[in-house]
Formats: sequence, structure tokens, C-alpha cells
Amino acid sequence: TADDPVALALPVDWRLFGFMVALSTLTAVGFGLVPAWRARRLDAAEAVSHTSHSRTTRRGAVSGPLVVGQIALSLVLVVAAGLVAYAALTGDGTGRAAPGSTGTAAPGGQSRSQPAATTAWRASLQLMDESKYGDYWATWTAASQAGLSRDQYVALVTPCHNAGGAAAFAQQIQLTVEGDDAYLPLGEANRGRPVVHYENGQWLRVVDTAAVRTDPCGTAS
Repeated sequence: TADDPVALALPVDWRLFGFMVALSTLTAVGFGLVPAWRARRLDAAEAVSHTSHSRTTRRGAVSGPLVVGQIALSLVLVVAAGLVAYAALTGDGTGRAAPGSTGTAAPGGQSRSQPAATTAWRASLQLMDESKYGDYWATWTAASQAGLSRDQYVALVTPCHNAGGAAAFAQQIQLTVEGDDAYLPLGEANRGRPVVHYENGQWLRVVDTAAVRTDPCGTAS
């Protein structure tokens, strides 16, 4: 809607692009060598008889466009197959998995708005309240995940007693959004680090992994 526009994340995966270029080049070379090899044999046959020469000329006039069309069609099919395979592997095209999975984060397509940021923050806290620590880790930013792996985080917080209540408390709070960061409404001097960050078309949790290592139970309660 006009009040809550949808943001589309269309990142360029240069590894996929390089793979597609290499595969397309190999395909073009492969389809080009066979006609060239046949043409070389036909050139040798031209010296034998004029009839062979005439037949070769007519054949070349027909096969030339066919070869070009074959290469063009092959390239289109290769690119399409690569895009389909990439979409199947990544799910949403961002390389990030859907919530509730053991992937790396929540789905894309969220708007860069205050309601969307608050909703994403509350949803992540709900996962923590339910002791779904692996799924909660999946809502972190890439930088936060780099500081603490999923297995490490789950191992640290699983022994803790989770009192819950964080999600219920969050229902009373609306985050403050500034650019790609959203903060608790504590005033600029006291708000500290953002609680969620807009990354690859989605709001993801910003977690102090050093604090988690020092006091895992304090961050899981």
C-alpha cells in the first residue's frame, strides 16, 4: 500500500554471474567447434569435384543460420536453468532462509518502515521466549551471525532458565527508525546500539555476541 510500500531486494550474485558466463562460453565454444570441424572436411571435399562444391555451398547457406540459432537458444536455456536452480537453492533469491528454518535469517521483501521494524523485532523476541534458539539466531544480521555460530549460541543458552516475557513487553514498545537502523525509544543519548538493522530487504536482529559469550543466561531470559 502507499503507507507501507514493499521493498524489493534484487542483489547481484557475482559468483552466479561468473559461473553463468563461464558455462555460456563453454557452450558456445562446444557448439562452434563441431560446425567448424565439419566445414573443414567439406573444404577438403571441394577439391574433388565441382558437384561437391555446389552441394557444400547450399548446405553452408542453410546450416549457418541454424548453427547461430542453436547457439542462441542454448544460451537462453542455460541461463534459464541456472536461474531456476539458484532460486530453488536459495528460496527467496537472497540467499537467506525463511523463519522457523535452520538457515541464516528471515525472508526478504519487508518495507523499511517503523511498523515493519517493530514487527520483525517482536517476532524475533517471540522465538526467544519460546526457547527456539536456533530459529532466533536465524533472525540475526550477518555480522551478528559471524560473531557466534548457530551451534555455539544454542549450546550457550540451552542450559539457561528462560523466564520469557520479552515478547509481551515488546508489544508496548514502538521502535524508532533512522535510516537502516531501528532503536528502542530511549532518547539519542541512551539508546545505544540498534536492535534491528535493515539488511537485504529485511529487518534483522543486531546482537552483542560478546555479551552473549560473557552472560548467555542474561541474554536468554
